[in-house]
Amino acid sequence: ALWNSILAGQEWHGEFHTRKKNGALFWESVSISPLRALRGEITHFIAVKEDITERKEMDDQLRAAKAAAEQANRAKSEFLANMSHEIRTPMNAIIGMTALCLHTELTGKQENYLKKIDQAAQSLLRILNDILDFSKIEAGRLEMERHPFRLRDVIDHLSTLFSIPATEKGLKLDVFVDANVPEHLLGDALRLGQVLINLVGNAVKFTAHGEVVIMVGLLTSGEEETELRFVVRDTGIGLSAEQQGRLFQSFSQADSSTTRRYGGTGLGLSISRRLVEMMHGAFQVKSTLGEGSEFAFTAHFGVPSSEAVSTMESRQQARPIEAYGRMLKGLPPHPLLLVEDNAFNQQVARDLLALAGLSVRIVNNGEEALQALQEGPFLAILMDLQMPVMDGHEATRRIRALEGWRQVPIIAMTANVMNGEREQCLANGMNEYLSKPVEVDKLFSTLVRVLCPEGEQLLSEPFEKVPESGKQGDEVRLPSLPGIERDAALMRLAGNKGLYVKLLFRFLEGHKQSDREVRDAVLAGDRELAGRLLHTLKGVAGSVGATELQGVCVTLEREVVAGIAIDESRLERLSGVLNAAVTVIESGCASLTHPDSVRATKSESTPPDGEALLALMDEMLPHVRESRPRPCLPLVTTMLSMGWEGEIGASIDRLEQLLRKYRMKEAMSELETLRGILITERG
Repeated sequence: ALWNSILAGQEWHGEFHTRKKNGALFWESVSISPLRALRGEITHFIAVKEDITERKEMDDQLRAAKAAAEQANRAKSEFLANMSHEIRTPMNAIIGMTALCLHTELTGKQENYLKKIDQAAQSLLRILNDILDFSKIEAGRLEMERHPFRLRDVIDHLSTLFSIPATEKGLKLDVFVDANVPEHLLGDALRLGQVLINLVGNAVKFTAHGEVVIMVGLLTSGEEETELRFVVRDTGIGLSAEQQGRLFQSFSQADSSTTRRYGGTGLGLSISRRLVEMMHGAFQVKSTLGEGSEFAFTAHFGVPSSEAVSTMESRQQARPIEAYGRMLKGLPPHPLLLVEDNAFNQQVARDLLALAGLSVRIVNNGEEALQALQEGPFLAILMDLQMPVMDGHEATRRIRALEGWRQVPIIAMTANVMNGEREQCLANGMNEYLSKPVEVDKLFSTLVRVLCPEGEQLLSEPFEKVPESGKQGDEVRLPSLPGIERDAALMRLAGNKGLYVKLLFRFLEGHKQSDREVRDAVLAGDRELAGRLLHTLKGVAGSVGATELQGVCVTLEREVVAGIAIDESRLERLSGVLNAAVTVIESGCASLTHPDSVRATKSESTPPDGEALLALMDEMLPHVRESRPRPCLPLVTTMLSMGWEGEIGASIDRLEQLLRKYRMKEAMSELETLRGILITERG
């Protein structure tokens, strides 16, 4: 290329990696131009060369640094996503127990306090979710909502959050809103509140004495748009000019001492700046070291119509399940199809959906789901993603390829809250995405949206409060379970104490030896089995509120799947945490009656069909003998659906757990035990 260019009389520019006379390699940038004689023929060439070795080395270093930074950023995003469940769990407990308290008899002052707690917790939970998914903000995928809201609610919420912390520090907290500021605005109240919470929180944190002042003023006002200016001023430690220059950098704080003295992520102001920019505003900072700071920002909002304001004020908070049951009453009498391999999650979903009058057909994996589609229509499919045999993604792709099943709603349900998971679900043909542990209100509101043509309208309308008929198991007095997030687990079960007790006993009956099973699988080099056992134990632990055990399983499962060697200390850690949870739950359950015993005393006089159960056992027997668990799972699911209670019901439960763990010898023994119990009871 060089010779073709210069012999044709053209200039050539390029780079060489070549050697010096001493043999050392170096880079040079070269420009070569031809020289012509009087007749135009080329006689010479002029080459201008520059040694660019240092620049090339710097370029390589920059590329390496960029790659390392991108890798660190990916690791950070993955870490935040993995932490999301652990952080949301205590917040769910706060929200759930507050909601339960609000349905009891309260004094006016108590109700006021609880409503403020609920508002603060709801706001904090949503803010935490956004901060934890910071990669979404960095990627520019964060969207600004546009709904009518009352500015006074945002300011009052701010005062509620910080009045006590300010008082405890001896600070004066003042709020001034100009009289001409509109009462109602159109925009994203959560995002505005998020910015103000960050600024006021910083002001209170970094101020030892004096005051914190919040001011809101009107800049411009029109028929369709309003511009406001918000100011947060404090008499705190202040900032130097150099510190102010780093304020809005992600994961950066004013100086290293703030991390030790005050804590914080260094994300707040970076996120706040992005949010203000999305509200078409800008930040201004004035500060003097040792004298205090003033953070101000502008923001544009729409002007809501009177009809929109009226609709906003009529809306209520989370609906009781009975209200969702009314919305779903007119649906065809078809069941939902739950595709889920975790027995705990199966039971939770079945009982919760039953409260709204919905029936459920349960299968254990994607392959069984495809078989179930041949047996009749379903209202919708609730699809777990990680399952043996066939996962949720593959099952959805195959369902969407089937004639007649391209429109059925498919809702993803997964415990893996990772970046891109939701997008992948939608790309594969799913309609909605719910993260586990699933919140009751989100589950039912999603069902209303996808099953009812007027779903969005139903959800936006006010509802009549339904008198509480009493939660199942209200007569049960739950024991204290130190180290177990009992209230959070109970909240996810809509307060169903009877169901929670059932899950506790199932945990003890099916998972006391799970650490040994994981150890055996690891030592045998069977990573697939080890990963499946850990995934199951993770879900079970989350269902009963054993969050420490759940966290250990999350880490181990990730390492097993990634092919990382699991040493003895990791396995001992699993055993220690599992044994601690078992000890606490066994102690608590000692004062409780086994739910199978309770059901046995309340069962109807006509028992389930014994001949049908024997037929299922006979069909299962050869598969168990040949250690083929896959054909057994649909059979044991049918057994579970027959409604057996007492000793027979407990034996079927144990059989199911053994089959799911591929413990075929013990399953054979349990099958024989079940046959003996059935024959004895039938006389």
